[in-house]
Amino acid sequence: MKKKGAYLGTECHGKWWKRYTKKGYFIRGNGTYWNGKNGIYFQRCLTTIPIYIPYKDMQDVRLGQRHSGRYVILKKVVKIYWKCGKDKLCSGFLMDNPVRTRNSLCRKIRK
Repeated sequence: MKKKGAYLGTECHGKWWKRYTKKGYFIRGNGTYWNGKNGIYFQRCLTTIPIYIPYKDMQDVRLGQRHSGRYVILKKVVKIYWKCGKDKLCSGFLMDNPVRTRNSLCRKIRK
């Protein structure tokens, strides 16, 4: 089931000012997200190819108040820590029910 959310960007190597620019991860924006069989997808508005993060590449999922230079006051940011080749990445999303989303993703990556 697709739900509305926002993509805040992907940090590279633990540095909030160093954003990942490959494969369309550079552009922030609103859109919809859903859990697939092998990973999570985020389709930004006005784009044709969704962002995809495979469960097998995810290392951790945390909640925070800021991401990629953005501070969020009223919601928690879902921060997905993952690897793509040699790059250590952290993608930030605003999602419905962030605690449930975090717990669900943690269960999937621990399998």
